[in-house]
Amino acid sequence: MSQRIFPIFFLFYISLFAFNAEAQPNNQLIQRADYLSAFEKQVLIELNKVRANPAKYAEENLEPLLKAFDGRLFIWPGTIPIKTHEGKKALIECIRVMKKQKPLPLLSPSEGLSKAANILVKEQQQTSAIGHTGRRGSNPQTRVEQLGDWKGKLAENITYGNNSPFRVVVNLLIDDGVPSRNHRENILDTAFRTIGIAAGDHPKYTKMCVMEMAGGFQSK
Repeated sequence: MSQRIFPIFFLFYISLFAFNAEAQPNNQLIQRADYLSAFEKQVLIELNKVRANPAKYAEENLEPLLKAFDGRLFIWPGTIPIKTHEGKKALIECIRVMKKQKPLPLLSPSEGLSKAANILVKEQQQTSAIGHTGRRGSNPQTRVEQLGDWKGKLAENITYGNNSPFRVVVNLLIDDGVPSRNHRENILDTAFRTIGIAAGDHPKYTKMCVMEMAGGFQSK
């Protein structure tokens, strides 16, 4: 098994696309995943919109955001302007990368991985902490392995302060202030085939969303 870096993302500034024929069966699978909340289902649907056609997603959903910048300020409609680290730079880079990216395998929901993600959500709701390390030193790998065995690669993405599924996903794609762009790389990594998602309220940052991504997963 190989491991991935487990990046964290908690900037707050950003957090119509139709599925193609390939995406539709996966969409139906997501809707039958009753262990996911409506918010969590929409996060996964949004992720699969990205993976089904990254170039089209960039054109239809990311390019319009360029108009929302005033220098380093991002002015999302209906929200307080937020000062970003890089201004338009990260967004422009993201659009360029996604327009070159070929379609990727869609992500299938995993109840076991979702339970692993929920371990961190429940803990941080009590501690107000952020990050990948749990109160007793747990990390993404140890939390996932409580629930089962993963294959290939394993990665964890976290967002804080994003109150819509669209903003959760777009925030991770742009990866403002994250030089490695690991969040974006995880979303656009063809090796990942399954995902668990858990979202919940956070005492300091309003909302948090944790994603566990793996090449495969077998519950205990």
